Amino acid sequence: MATLEPVEFNPFKKSTAPDDFTARYGAVAEKAAKALGVDPKVVLGQWGLETGWGKSVIPGTNNLGNIKDFAGGGVAATDNMTGSRDKYRAYESPDQFVDDYVSLIQRKYPNAVNAKTPEEFAKALKSGGYAEDPGYVAKIKTAAKMTPDRATTGPTLEPVDFDPFAQAAPAATEGMPQKEP
Repeated sequence: MATLEPVEFNPFKKSTAPDDFTARYGAVAEKAAKALGVDPKVVLGQWGLETGWGKSVIPGTNNLGNIKDFAGGGVAATDNMTGSRDKYRAYESPDQFVDDYVSLIQRKYPNAVNAKTPEEFAKALKSGGYAEDPGYVAKIKTAAKMTPDRATTGPTLEPVDFDPFAQAAPAATEGMPQKEP
């Protein structure tokens, strides 16, 4: 199985290029690929196709596969392919997405597990109903080829709650020399 070469990742650079998408999500794609027994480039290619290389990740969802929530929960958004208004699953982090993604593929698309080629993987997803696009298999093959052989070694950022209007806590002054008035 292929591994991705490390590259530096700049979290402040806005881009929807395969290189930057791979740098941002390569590590979690490797985790998913290992669990599914497939090449990480196939996983990255599929996620890249599903999200326009990160352009169409529904804000706040970390849903790299744009997986719909058929239970009626989730975040409402318009499907770029069909134009329908659907609900999509939301995840706290990319790692949480990977856990659900792997579970979903293993349960509903078992023929995709241990796929030897991008085409085999995509055919298993398509035949199982994962995608509505008639050109899905060819698009996954192309996207996997577009995926570079590298991943991130840079820092990962964890989401934090930030309230710019919150009152700052007083600075600790104990043990610090005090100015005289």
